Amino acid sequence: MSKLHIATSALNLTPLDWEGNARIISEVIVRAKDSGVDILCMPELCISGYGCEDLFFADWVFSRALESLVSLSVPTEGITCVLGCPILHQGTRYNCAVVVSNGEIAGVVPKQNLANSGVYYESRWFEPWRGAQSALKIADKMVPFGKLLFQRDHLRFGIEVCEDSWVENRPLKSFTKQGACLVLNLSASHFSLDKIQSRIDLSRKASGVVYVYSNHQGNEAGRLIYDGGSFIARGEEVLSATRRFSFKDFEITSKILELKEESIDSKQGEYAIVNLQSIKNMLESVEIPGENLLGKTTQEEFTLAVSLALFDYLRKSKHKAFVISLSGGADSSACALLSFLALELASKERGEKYVREILGQDDLPKLDFNKAIICAYLGTVNSSEETQSAAKSLASDLGARFLDYKIDDLVSTYTNKIEESFQDLSWDKHDIPLQNIQARSRGPLVWFLANLSNGLLLSTSNRSEAAVGYTTMDGDTCGGISPIGGISKTFLISWLKWLSEPSNHSFGKFPSLKLVLSNKPTAELRPREFSQTDEDDLMPYEILDFIEKRFLLERLSKDAIVESVIAKFSLKSELAETMVDKFFKLWTRNQWKRERYAPSFHIDEESLDPKSWCRYPILSASLTK
Repeated sequence: MSKLHIATSALNLTPLDWEGNARIISEVIVRAKDSGVDILCMPELCISGYGCEDLFFADWVFSRALESLVSLSVPTEGITCVLGCPILHQGTRYNCAVVVSNGEIAGVVPKQNLANSGVYYESRWFEPWRGAQSALKIADKMVPFGKLLFQRDHLRFGIEVCEDSWVENRPLKSFTKQGACLVLNLSASHFSLDKIQSRIDLSRKASGVVYVYSNHQGNEAGRLIYDGGSFIARGEEVLSATRRFSFKDFEITSKILELKEESIDSKQGEYAIVNLQSIKNMLESVEIPGENLLGKTTQEEFTLAVSLALFDYLRKSKHKAFVISLSGGADSSACALLSFLALELASKERGEKYVREILGQDDLPKLDFNKAIICAYLGTVNSSEETQSAAKSLASDLGARFLDYKIDDLVSTYTNKIEESFQDLSWDKHDIPLQNIQARSRGPLVWFLANLSNGLLLSTSNRSEAAVGYTTMDGDTCGGISPIGGISKTFLISWLKWLSEPSNHSFGKFPSLKLVLSNKPTAELRPREFSQTDEDDLMPYEILDFIEKRFLLERLSKDAIVESVIAKFSLKSELAETMVDKFFKLWTRNQWKRERYAPSFHIDEESLDPKSWCRYPILSASLTK
């Protein structure tokens, strides 16, 4: 028996940040070497960053990535590393894994199966590898390129790049036929609620080999969240794993395995064998401990994922504060809470000093949430004491700055100006314009506050509102990022109820949530005698979200959706059809709004993001017939 020390890592990278990415990769290599690791696996396209998008069309990106790859080969003396890198080979662009061993680039394995569903558009930039073997010149040396297996002493290993492992006829099947007992997977697998088990299943389906999985972590390029969770497994047993939702630059874990020394058939098959130099590590191997991959509830996953994504977005966009138009309702309150948790969780993990440096609070003795989170209640004569009290109490719970402005004078400036040249305005004739001008009057104020504080303005619309356009463009849609734009109203309310009970979690106490949840969701844009609520304007959110799911996930027709609404909610057929028709009418006419919303984080399979997930024509016929 011989021992092999294997490590895997999860890295928080940024597209095109050559120096920053190289620094993090180098730190991981050094950490692995210091622990006596033999083979280290890192994520897909880690050198360039995964989310470079159309800059993958630029040849200089591939040249720059190759320069970085050559530079990173230097610290690999004494270890074998597998890195993700874009490679330009014979005029064609490939997404590749590169094996660097003992200071030398030993071989390049291009991805065979590109990810082209959901949020992935790899075939726009890359070609899948369909050949056998070739050679690529790197730093005046010809390097094997193509379908390769690697031999180090008595160990033979193969490489899958993300999607390669998700297809039915995965490369692993050929690896094992040629004697491979170890498979490394370089991935960029985005976070989605409850998705972690499906990744572990990749190892379960790879019975008979040790399976090493490496993933990105953090908010790399804006929309997608990567939860990390890299792991080493054998069959159904996860031997070690990195922590998920980490705020650190990287996580690494390792495992020392005992492998049988067997003679391996040297006969060539579909995959060529690349022999690596034997490396005798003089350091004593010390395992880097791992974490439990499973055990988090859906609510915990959501909290950790969006908090991490918000902090990374703030950090990488160089903003110094969060700014929220805080109405006292569920949506804006959720955004304020997530802003607080982003800073609080980052402080606990990275240290308060690190977070103060990010926020430009270096000169302060402790983190000042009053500077870091700015909440503005922008009330009108139609606003209630209940929502004002809820907003003020929540800001107090969070230690945030609370600004209370009355904006009736701003609204009157607009309405009086229109009445001078147009006509007298009244609620019975001009309901929607009079509602919208209140929301739009808030926009310039919160943008002003964001500019003054170099703050990241958060848009506060949820996915249910986005589906039916129940929002005012350039009003409550103002913002650079929409933290809750990827979740439904029903989920949001259930999450706030869960968060309001400290016994459910370890994120702290927020007594003001009782006030927030006691108020019915309302825009408070009509006079109070109208008793306006969101559900009166639309329909019960539970039904709205049910219709949306049947339409977007199950692709059902109108008639089938009506039948399912009747069965689910025991409604009369006329009422069910009225609600479904209303949904389709609003959905169809409001795609232009969804095209203009601030980017939102991908949370589950019901995303409405028109750029990365849910394509729909801006102009289309009604679906009500």
